[in-house]
This record gives sequence, C-alpha cells and structure tokens, in this order.
Amino acid sequence: MKLKLKKENGQAMVEFALVLPILLLFVAGIIDFGWIFYNQLAANNASREAARFIAIHYYFNDMDSKADYAVGSAEEKALEIINSYTAMSDLLVDPITPESDDVNGGEKIKVKFKGNVIILTPLLSKVIDTDGDGKFLIKSECTMRVEK
Repeated sequence: MKLKLKKENGQAMVEFALVLPILLLFVAGIIDFGWIFYNQLAANNASREAARFIAIHYYFNDMDSKADYAVGSAEEKALEIINSYTAMSDLLVDPITPESDDVNGGEKIKVKFKGNVIILTPLLSKVIDTDGDGKFLIKSECTMRVEK
C-alpha cells in the first residue's frame, strides 16, 4: 500500500512547468538588456564621431552657412554618421551651432540626438516600453572644441 502512495513519475515535469516562465523572463531580460546596452554604446560612439568630424570641418566646409538638415549642413552630416553606426529609427538631431567655451576658450560644438530602438522580446516590451510602440528611446550627446 505504501508503494502506491510514493510514486513521483510527473514531479520533474510539474516543477519545470512552474520554473519555465521565470526562466524565460530572465533570458528575455538578458537579451533585451544586451541589445539596448549595445545600441546605447553605438549611439555614444556615433555622437563622438559626429562631434569630432563636425568640430574639424565646421568652418572649413562652410557648415555654418547651411540651413538645418540641408545638404552639407552639420545636422545632415551628423545624421549620416549616426545612421552608419546605429540601427535606430526616428532619429532627431538637435541644431548644431558653436557655443562659447568659457573654460578652454574658443568655441565648442555639441552633437545631441535621440532615436528609438526596437525591443526584441515581446515579453519585456510590456515592462520597459513606456509609450506602447514597441521601441525604447535612446539619447546621446558629445561636446568637442571647434578647430579653426
């Protein structure tokens, strides 16, 4: 009689079914965190490259005389560089104009932009998606001294 009460044939399957959703949540979190972290690093590198290029070429290529997003403008060149580095959509680059650098003297350029990156796993998009569009907002900026 005691042998019939001690059968545990389906125990492992039930435990796995209870643990599986938590395990999938952790795996999805790791994937999404890695993807968003990668895109943030790419955005930081892109803003640094764009700021460096514009700081060197701003006056030499007459970027100061061109309208925002016009061909050859600083914003257009920054957008081109950022697109080559990142997989972001809905990119918006703030207007780029030299500012006075009170600390070092001269002028400085600030490249500041934001864009969206797609959240890979639908499981965590419910948690980290703030506006319900399935995308995560990434911002980056970099400041460099203008070469004259």
